[in-house]
Amino acid sequence: MARTWKATAITLALAIGSLSLAAPAKVELEGKLLLERADKTQQSYTRSGGSPLSLSLEPGDRACVTQGRARLIYGNRVFTLQAPKACFEVARPRSFWDKLVQACQDVGVCQREAEAAFAKPARSRGESGGAPALYVPEFFDLPTLRLPIAGERYPKVLKLLDAQGKEIYREEIARKDLEGAYSLPADKLRLASRVQVKSTDNTFFYEAPVLWVQGEWLGLPTLRERGLSLFLGQSLSYAPAAYSYFLASGDVQLAQTLERQIRESFAGTAR
Repeated sequence: MARTWKATAITLALAIGSLSLAAPAKVELEGKLLLERADKTQQSYTRSGGSPLSLSLEPGDRACVTQGRARLIYGNRVFTLQAPKACFEVARPRSFWDKLVQACQDVGVCQREAEAAFAKPARSRGESGGAPALYVPEFFDLPTLRLPIAGERYPKVLKLLDAQGKEIYREEIARKDLEGAYSLPADKLRLASRVQVKSTDNTFFYEAPVLWVQGEWLGLPTLRERGLSLFLGQSLSYAPAAYSYFLASGDVQLAQTLERQIRESFAGTAR
């Protein structure tokens, strides 16, 4: 397991509409950095001091330090990227949110928006591995996050592990007729470094880092709006949090759409 994710990572996401224009960035890097573009392509960099990297960041781009630390200069602001605040994400313009709200007045259209926002990407060429990480937005205010995982072997056990690999939460599904979604307590998630699901005979179904996403979000008074706001991240990793909000808000059709995507895609291991 890479040292990168031995602490819970927090993505630093800026306010929707702020810093949402393409701009150059300087990165003083001591370690490894993974840059995920808005189109879901990835580039990785390794540097030990020397001249800063020059990167052009577009709305929706995310830069994550996967080992070591970095100092990122963007506009007139400086960010230190190091666990737990390991990532920097450029916000999308406010117009994206306005269009999404308009589109989601129709449930069928909104389901298609969800399928596109949380589509499974091509297998990563970077360091994140073949499975999606688990992103949890900092504003997450539900008591539990729901995580449906597919797999035919039982009993099937979910564990949350801290930065030292110690088990801090455990939930077991004993047999197929009890299959549903795991309920991960939010207070335990805030202490977790990784999530792991495997059978008692050590067949792995899913293992990945837990990454909390910090951000200055729009005023979102309803549970549904909070779920919809995660569409803007255009990352499969946000799907369980959005799914949890739609379950809580009673948006059954949207929840069912996301449940199918999660069961199909949250499999394998991400380092």
